[in-house]
Amino acid sequence: MMNGVEASKTMMKDFLALIFLFAASQAQRTSQETQWFGRFTRWLRDNDGYLHPAVVLRPEETRGLGAQDAIGKEELLLAVPRKLMVTPDTFMAHEDGSTRPCVLSCDEASRRVSAYVAQQSYNALPQNRLFLSMAAYLTHQLDHTDSNGASAWLEDLNKLPSPSLPFTSGNAFAVRLLWPSPSYHVAERRRQWLSRDHRKILSNIDRGVLGEGFTLEQYGKAVSLISSRAFSIPVQPREGETWRNRHKEEDAVAEEDALVPFLELFNHRASEHVNLLWNYDSATDFLEVRSTRRIAPGEELINSYGRLSNRELLEGFGFTLPPCEEPRQTYALQPWLITAAARQVANGSDVYSRVFQLLNAYNVTDMLNLGQVALDSDAVSPETSRLLGLTEKRFGERVGEFWLALLRLLETPYRDDPSLEPFRSTMHTNRKHDPSSYVWWTERTEGNSCDHDRSLFSDDEGATNAARVKMSEYVCLRRWVDALEGLLRGEAADGAGPSRPSLRDELLRWFGRVAENRRKDGERQKVLTG
Repeated sequence: MMNGVEASKTMMKDFLALIFLFAASQAQRTSQETQWFGRFTRWLRDNDGYLHPAVVLRPEETRGLGAQDAIGKEELLLAVPRKLMVTPDTFMAHEDGSTRPCVLSCDEASRRVSAYVAQQSYNALPQNRLFLSMAAYLTHQLDHTDSNGASAWLEDLNKLPSPSLPFTSGNAFAVRLLWPSPSYHVAERRRQWLSRDHRKILSNIDRGVLGEGFTLEQYGKAVSLISSRAFSIPVQPREGETWRNRHKEEDAVAEEDALVPFLELFNHRASEHVNLLWNYDSATDFLEVRSTRRIAPGEELINSYGRLSNRELLEGFGFTLPPCEEPRQTYALQPWLITAAARQVANGSDVYSRVFQLLNAYNVTDMLNLGQVALDSDAVSPETSRLLGLTEKRFGERVGEFWLALLRLLETPYRDDPSLEPFRSTMHTNRKHDPSSYVWWTERTEGNSCDHDRSLFSDDEGATNAARVKMSEYVCLRRWVDALEGLLRGEAADGAGPSRPSLRDELLRWFGRVAENRRKDGERQKVLTG
């Protein structure tokens, strides 16, 4: 029988063996990543692109690009010619004898699938038909990784997990976690559209052309990869056409989605961490990335997708930021949700019953035609101003009272959500010390730690994203309530300055303009009737 000392020695040997195997596995994976990145870089340079020699791939756990050596300010980090980007032109290339490189593949099957999709009407995913044809093209290519010159890029896209976009096929549980947020309803509708669009493609294209890999899961992955990694670049019309008839959309803009090699490897963070800037040069059809400051060796290269809220980040890119890095909050106000919520109001509540009566007493067709309107914690956007204007026409001088009651109504599901109770309680405690505080992820005495909320869900990404999105929406509504309450009490503007006015400042200006217009209309009426 083995004694205690021998058992300890055996356990130690086993432990050291595991460490050795893990280290060997990590070294092999690092070697494979280095080889892949080398092939990818050579492909870029062989096709007239450029990557700064100091730019290297970061470890797989963190993923992204970093600086191996010091990089000076305004140095060129990356240059990608248009011919290497995946755009709607990609699947149309070579039909007219073009000699541009095959970005992923030039095979006939890929073009046939994409061309068919581009000609059909679909179930109103927010993207247009050209986006969906790109998704069909990429879905087909993910099943044919050995047929092209850009195989290193395709291999990388293929091995990536599907981004955690709520509407893609593998994230049903993540969608349920978003309840009762408007993001839940949006994701559910998009999931249905995605499934219907996939079935329509299956119904019209021979399976021999599509290949066995054209599954709903792969199609959803392609849609999510493009949605989360594409950048908008200017449309390049063909001879004899304009960007408007190219898109064949009434409200089309002169931009289109493009998957850009290497650019999609830069990670996003809040603006204060950003150290690079990208720009598309229409004169040369090159996309260039330059450093915005000196970058130290070992530092990650950080891009920014803009001042996006966690709701916008999750819907568009499949991730969220720690709340202390979130630059603003938004709430997707949908008029059909307003009426649905009003019908659920208890009759015993005077405030909410009043909203219910007002909504039923007035025609809300104009509001419904606006579709989704994003309330912003920072400003009154043009679309919000239009909605305010419509409600002012309906409710006149009571418009402020109406909006306050409506916002409180929209807060109700968040107050009733048990998963948010700890966070709302923390914010309530913080507001006792500082009434202007909206910090919910940590108590005031602990400071504004960005890492504090990371451990709240035991590394459950779905629960973390859902809580961040729902609390972001709740904070947005609370900021609007606070601003309107202050205005109705007659409080002065915050005086944040013309360069960055507060929400209350902007609302005060809006209501001031409404009151002035009402006064002028009254004076004109007196003149006409006098």
